[in-house]
Amino acid sequence: MKHFIAIIGLFIGLGLLLNGCDSSLSTNNSELNTTAGESQTKVLGAQAYIQGNVVTVTENDLGPSERPEGFGEEGYEAPEYKWYTPTHGDNPLNTEGATFGFDAGPDNPETFGNGSFLFDVPAGERSWILTDQYGTGEWHGEPDAKKGTRLDEITTLAYSTFISNELSDGSLQTATVVPSMQIMAQDSEGNFLPLIFDPQGNTLTGEWQRWNAIESAGWRTEDWASCEFDDGSTWSQVTEACEDAKVLWAIGIAAGTWPNQDFHGYTDLLTVGVDGEETTYDFEVSPATKQDCKRGGWQGFDFRNQGQCIRFVNTGKDSR
Repeated sequence: MKHFIAIIGLFIGLGLLLNGCDSSLSTNNSELNTTAGESQTKVLGAQAYIQGNVVTVTENDLGPSERPEGFGEEGYEAPEYKWYTPTHGDNPLNTEGATFGFDAGPDNPETFGNGSFLFDVPAGERSWILTDQYGTGEWHGEPDAKKGTRLDEITTLAYSTFISNELSDGSLQTATVVPSMQIMAQDSEGNFLPLIFDPQGNTLTGEWQRWNAIESAGWRTEDWASCEFDDGSTWSQVTEACEDAKVLWAIGIAAGTWPNQDFHGYTDLLTVGVDGEETTYDFEVSPATKQDCKRGGWQGFDFRNQGQCIRFVNTGKDSR
């Protein structure tokens, strides 16, 4: 019960005031680039910047959005899922007014891969995509089922966003906000520690931007958190101030809850590096039937050929 109460407290406490960024990368250069503190990246496939090992994530990788039956009770077994878009509880991370999920868009020649994760969030609402594989198991598993990744072991945090030129109703969208990176951590004493990265600087619409949350300033926490550092801190300042802290529940990308502005956009290529070992998570849509793979349809799902696409439909195994 105390864990459930703590989670509800998290939902209430996390504010998602989102701004711009200072480390975008050109999508037109096929050579290695380093821009405004960005770590090294390279073009792969459809103008996609990839770092480290690449793991494709689709809707098939999502765990249940509601609490599993028996959650928190003795003998409860954690599910195998690593990704979530939670809608459970009195204060859900994804609210009813938000539209979210894996999408084939945006319709742009510089799309990273052939899919991404969509955020269509009205003013005052919110939406998330998150992974609990770096945490302790607290999110949908047993507390302390895993050790949880120490913050000072995290060496790469990066993600990409695309802010649409128009909102879902067709009206013009101005680039004043951008999805944030959020880490649900805990301090050395076991107290909950929310960490929010709000990119600072120039934000653009109609093109992809890459945000480096390790080398760029922009981290903050809530006033009530026991670990204190200034708003707009760098990651090194966070880890110095929050000694021995670790990931408790999850690492995710969030959009929404600012009071007066709707948002329509996408995120992709979440990169997490631990002790220099990087993994980039590529959000993609999935074919539902064999017919989706035929007549060239496999190309739209980023498969190498039709057979690979059909094997995915038949077995659920993704070898892209």
